[in-house]
Amino acid sequence: PVIPLVVGGCQRAFRKVSGSYRRSAGMLSAAFLEAVQGLSTLVLHRADGRTARDLAARGEDNRRQVMRLLAANQLLILVVDAAFSLGTLALAATLAIVRSLDGTLTFGAAVSLVLLSTLLTGPADVVGQFFYIGATGRAAERGLSGVLADRPAVPAGHLAVARPTRGAHGALAIELHRVTAGYEPG
Repeated sequence: PVIPLVVGGCQRAFRKVSGSYRRSAGMLSAAFLEAVQGLSTLVLHRADGRTARDLAARGEDNRRQVMRLLAANQLLILVVDAAFSLGTLALAATLAIVRSLDGTLTFGAAVSLVLLSTLLTGPADVVGQFFYIGATGRAAERGLSGVLADRPAVPAGHLAVARPTRGAHGALAIELHRVTAGYEPG
């Protein structure tokens, strides 16, 4: 009965590390995509070196985030294993020793009790193994929900209209009317 409480507490602590990793990985992916898409422009404007250094710095930041995530995951596995697996085995061994000394259990029954207690640790081990996957999946779901909730509404009268037309050489083109685009500083 204590397993869900401990895992829930660890999950709250794990959420910050997982979110930090997801943001870092997303920023790295976006920077790589932007660099690849604008590679010729970067080379023409001699910005490829600066972009390479920026990508290397983002890659290093992402590596640090991965290491934090792995450290948190290892700590969780240690907590789950120590609290449940070792605790269960220690309790079973103590009970087996005490009961065999007072004559309630035979030596064979005491050994069987300790060996059978290892079966109780199986579910706790499964929780520990799959906790990381579930935590990152839930974090990704929260991120997607946030993106979907933050979709900007297009104000009335500012709707972009796209119409397929034929260009000068008969090629299919798309005309856009009342469209604006821009970049924020940086």
